[in-house]
Amino acid sequence: MNMKYLCYFIILLVACNQYKHEDKKLLLNEINKLEQILLADTTGNLNISAAYETIKFYSKYANSFPDDSLTPEFLFRKANTFRSLNKGKEAISVLNKIENKYPNYPKLDLCLFMKAEIYENLLNDIENAKKHYELFIQKHPNSHLTNDAKILLKNLGKTPEELFKDIISKDTLNV
Repeated sequence: MNMKYLCYFIILLVACNQYKHEDKKLLLNEINKLEQILLADTTGNLNISAAYETIKFYSKYANSFPDDSLTPEFLFRKANTFRSLNKGKEAISVLNKIENKYPNYPKLDLCLFMKAEIYENLLNDIENAKKHYELFIQKHPNSHLTNDAKILLKNLGKTPEELFKDIISKDTLNV
């Protein structure tokens, strides 16, 4: 009798694993289709409904397969899509999740830089932008974005007029 239940259990495990594999394939196909829609736009206008649908499928994938190697990349894309939709708080939340759950993700430097940029440009939170640019420079001194972070930090909070005056005064000194 116990052997019979063991066989049922094994069959059930195999069946569940097969469904999970099929779900993964379906999610990947849907994500691919939606990303193609977003990338195909040449007008410069974001397809808002496709963006939200893509976010939904990124979330489904991440929740269904949290340990999969694609999950942090899909979360990064989700954060970037939120940023494109001017949803800074949501983007920051996703970037925090990546930093906390995926410490070996190769784009952690970009996550931190993006957070600083979002605080500065979307949330107008100069204090947090400064903190994150400084943290970026400290944690990633050899990143290709370190010089950009230094320049952005130096000009943080300046109005366009102040930036223009700085450019003119530097050009005048270099003449």
